[in-house]
Amino acid sequence: MTGFIDLHDALSELKKRYVGGTHLAVAVDGSTISDKAAAVAARFVDTKRKDMLTVLHVSDKTKLDRLPKNLLPQNLKSHYKDMMETARIPMEWICREKEEGQSTCQTLTKIAAKQKVNLLVLGSFGRKGEKLEMLGTVSDYSLRESPASICIVRSTGAKFDKMAKILFCTDGSHAAALAFCTLIKCLKGPMDIVNVVIVSTGASDGVKERALMQHYHEFMVLHKVVGETLIKNIDTSKTAVHEGILEAASDMFADVLVLGISGYGQKKLGSVSERISANASCTTLIIKDSFEIASHRYGMSGSMSMARDILPSGRQY
Repeated sequence: MTGFIDLHDALSELKKRYVGGTHLAVAVDGSTISDKAAAVAARFVDTKRKDMLTVLHVSDKTKLDRLPKNLLPQNLKSHYKDMMETARIPMEWICREKEEGQSTCQTLTKIAAKQKVNLLVLGSFGRKGEKLEMLGTVSDYSLRESPASICIVRSTGAKFDKMAKILFCTDGSHAAALAFCTLIKCLKGPMDIVNVVIVSTGASDGVKERALMQHYHEFMVLHKVVGETLIKNIDTSKTAVHEGILEAASDMFADVLVLGISGYGQKKLGSVSERISANASCTTLIIKDSFEIASHRYGMSGSMSMARDILPSGRQY
């Protein structure tokens, strides 16, 4: 098979990386959106897979005397403990003081890395409020700097419980293949529907795109994943790639939009992943491949790969 990465190979690679369940964490501050983020995090946890959930809070002692009682760390702990007990999800509570000279973002990212979190769930904004076409400071920083994959929860996103409509966007790259296998083996619920889309810009004859979608279809049938595959054709003179992806998510009423990226760190986010993260109205899941990958080695020739959106840092889960 040429032109894209075989999903069976990606699945074999994934099995070598993960031992036990997925470690999920959600960052909370007592805001309405952090409550929603906590509910989404709980939704992704599967105790049968031996998943773990940690609720993270960064406290600033210089502001404690100005906070209402319900936002004090001890009361937040009780609030989220009650929430998870209702959902029947075991949780660990971790509260840390913001370190001197560091921002809340830096402290949170450091905690998540130390705890070896695989997926960090955050609200798209904090108590300061929401801004259109923009992420809050913490979610934006975590997306760029955290070694963990990132799930960004929007206030405009639909609530999903037993069944979620998931749209996975692929480009045939190694990062996309690994992200898809991570999604279906480590995060997907038993009743979730997973649709797969590739955006075609018309730069090719479409043969590779059709072959890729057939490969995903056969893999999904083999692993009993319910869903469809489709090719989204766009005219790049009128529609950008990220707009095509967001249109597909809207057309399919997706609850969760998922894509994979290669690496993370000091390098700037690529335009596709950055714009989707900032503009998606639904919950967005960015699955990172933090292993070092030679980006020129992967992806469909002649196309801009989402695997190249971030240059790898060489660090691992």
